[in-house]
Amino acid sequence: MTAVIGVALTIALALGKDNWKRPITEPNADASYYYVYLPSLVLDGDLDFTNQYAVTKNYYRWGKTPIGRPANPFGIGPAIFQLPVFVVGHAIAKLTGDRDDGFSRWETTLVMWTSIPCMLGAILLAYRLARRRVGGSPAYLGAVVAAIAGPILYYTIRQPGYAHPYATLFATWLIERWDASYVVDTATAPARASPSPPSSGHASPSPGDRPRSLRTW
Repeated sequence: MTAVIGVALTIALALGKDNWKRPITEPNADASYYYVYLPSLVLDGDLDFTNQYAVTKNYYRWGKTPIGRPANPFGIGPAIFQLPVFVVGHAIAKLTGDRDDGFSRWETTLVMWTSIPCMLGAILLAYRLARRRVGGSPAYLGAVVAAIAGPILYYTIRQPGYAHPYATLFATWLIERWDASYVVDTATAPARASPSPPSSGHASPSPGDRPRSLRTW
């Protein structure tokens, strides 16, 4: 089922157009600022976005930094995640004779596509968390419905390249691991020494009991 969802999302991304009839796979608005880190670092070896903004047109008209370079208040996080596919896309662009400035359709399409595995990963992590409490099918259905009903679907196939899919993946991973840290295997956990029954008559804690707190790993 996850593969089917992935194929459907990929088709929607490949065929999608924005309100100005531009391909969804072209980085625009916020996405352009996240994207420019890739050609600037990989191809130029710097963080001077002058030549990149010549292509993207500096959508929000950011000014200069204190050292005189074009400003970019958007974080580098998504670019770190996208780096491997950008390198692959650039290699394909070179082999096919496409533009070599980091903005070929190969590079931008592959980079925008990374929003899809992020969404799918978040679904699987949410499913794994929910499966601890309900059956497998309800857990998976709930994870899919939550993804479709929230903003993550929009930022996966309508505004890819924004930080939202990557933030969703890692936030879901953090929550799932936090929840998993309270799962104790009662079959292998060392047995606790059984204290004398308290005068109130309460039962002693079982080996699988673990109080919840903000502590994770």
